[in-house]
Amino acid sequence: IARHNTPGMFYQAGFILERDIEDGTHELQEGSGSKARAHFVTPVNFSPILSGQNGQITLKQNKADKTIEATFNYEIVHEGEVYKVENGKLFLRATGPV
Repeated sequence: IARHNTPGMFYQAGFILERDIEDGTHELQEGSGSKARAHFVTPVNFSPILSGQNGQITLKQNKADKTIEATFNYEIVHEGEVYKVENGKLFLRATGPV
């Protein structure tokens, strides 16, 4: 989860990944049956949470260093408008098992 929260401004983007997900490229899909999902929340849309679609996330895990790197892109549709998230990158050090 990545979050920005200052007076008058809040948004949060995150991914839900299966615990045993393997390295490689995974389609970002809606629904609990997906191996990888993207979500976006703002004060305007706390409910429902917006889901990423028509995109992918590519994962590379290093279990020895407890890190994960990813690149991603997806679309969010809100009130008929399409918003694109492109060339996203993340690097995380785990605080628990990878």
